[in-house]
Amino acid sequence: MSENPSGPAAPARTAATIDPIALSTFLLTSSATVIIYVGWVYTDSYLELFQLDASAIGYRLDEYALRGLNLFRPEVLPWLVVLPLVVLAAGLRRDVALRRRLLGGAGSGATALGLVLAAVALAGGSVNTILILLLIACGLPMLVALFRERPLGRVAFIMAAGVAILCLLWSAALFAQVRGAEAARAFAESLPRRTQVSIFAKDQLALNAVGVTRTDLPKGMYRYRYDGLRLLLSRESKHYLVPAMTYDQWRRGLGRVVLLSESESVRIELLPGVRSG
Repeated sequence: MSENPSGPAAPARTAATIDPIALSTFLLTSSATVIIYVGWVYTDSYLELFQLDASAIGYRLDEYALRGLNLFRPEVLPWLVVLPLVVLAAGLRRDVALRRRLLGGAGSGATALGLVLAAVALAGGSVNTILILLLIACGLPMLVALFRERPLGRVAFIMAAGVAILCLLWSAALFAQVRGAEAARAFAESLPRRTQVSIFAKDQLALNAVGVTRTDLPKGMYRYRYDGLRLLLSRESKHYLVPAMTYDQWRRGLGRVVLLSESESVRIELLPGVRSG
């Protein structure tokens, strides 16, 4: 009786096998891209109140990433953990029929609720857009996943996954936009307590801003001192200065940003802001 020269048959690889290195690389790259994008949206929303554009400031990608990471607060973590655990618990059940009912019920319920809330919002109701997007992003893939084995089911699942990714990006951008606007409002309301700026100049400067005062200096290299501005941000040798105006004045477009660079004829000093109480 002859033996098989090729030896024992190797275990067959299924189509469901996923390369863990490729998957990890994809997840890390996608996460980094989303964090940078969210950081840019937050920064742009923050600077919008002061009529500035984030791309004109010259922030680096790592600076956007840090701002994006700062948006993830502790209260967000449970929601990031619960959903994968729920899906995993449903997938580990041996009762295939029960598993399909659980996924189908959760998917159809979340999708239907999201569509109903979207209809209410379109009719003029006050509904949180982020909630609508998250419901559709979570519910639609679970619902369509039940029909992957049917004709065109895989195509439908890919389309549902694309819609879910779009909804997640959209909701993240809206969240960052809201946080940026809130941070800008908090900064504007606390401008009197922010870092003060004193500008020493050899020649007169056309600083036509609310609250700016000029003092003539009789001696020394610099002949004029300007006070009343606050520091918004600094980039290298450039200082973005704003007057201490109220939030409503900024919102109505009455404020202005003064951009100054230190040179031989201009010196800038930063002083503590006015402390309350």
